[in-house]
Amino acid sequence: MDQDDRFIEFNKGMPTGRQDRFSWMIDALLHSRKEAGLTTGIHRPDEDVNMYLVDLLCRYIGAAGNMVSDQPIIPYESELHEHAAGLPEIRSKYMLYRSNADHLLISIGIFSNAWFRDPHKSAFRWAPTRNETITRGKWYYHQAAIYADRLDDGRRGLNDILFKLEVGFEDYLKILETMRSEYFNFVKKFSDGEWAHFCRDLGIAVTT
Repeated sequence: MDQDDRFIEFNKGMPTGRQDRFSWMIDALLHSRKEAGLTTGIHRPDEDVNMYLVDLLCRYIGAAGNMVSDQPIIPYESELHEHAAGLPEIRSKYMLYRSNADHLLISIGIFSNAWFRDPHKSAFRWAPTRNETITRGKWYYHQAAIYADRLDDGRRGLNDILFKLEVGFEDYLKILETMRSEYFNFVKKFSDGEWAHFCRDLGIAVTT
């Protein structure tokens, strides 16, 4: 599967207009919530999380040839914390944790592959289990929410959404996994090579 084929598959059945695509995505998300038995508000008021997830999915779909975020995706937790400690601005710390949390949620939920390297075949020395990855994603959203609460540029309201993503990470993962099979037609997992190329095509800078 070449670069064009991967993006055609990801966009299959979706309208091209931004507004129409957003409408398609929110409809798919709401139907997936129902099919997963996790309708909006069943555990917590989370209409705002619906909008966050739809916007995030639309940004991934529209990211061909562009960066989803200007922050690096770092596979090692200790290295991410070290990188965050060296950032001078709260906003940069917030974006780093948020971008990495988003990456874990989308990559597991939609692509069923948190990282694109096999620890037995490359320099990627250790691959976390699914549960470890979920725990990490929840912690990253927690950190992002704390930093978001300290911002004064209109982003403070995001802290509530990020805390909800932390608490309900497994629920939102289940919803995305339902979308993966029912709406994106991703029945088979990406291979390591396909996922590596896909991340490269999205412009996601994964450090080693």
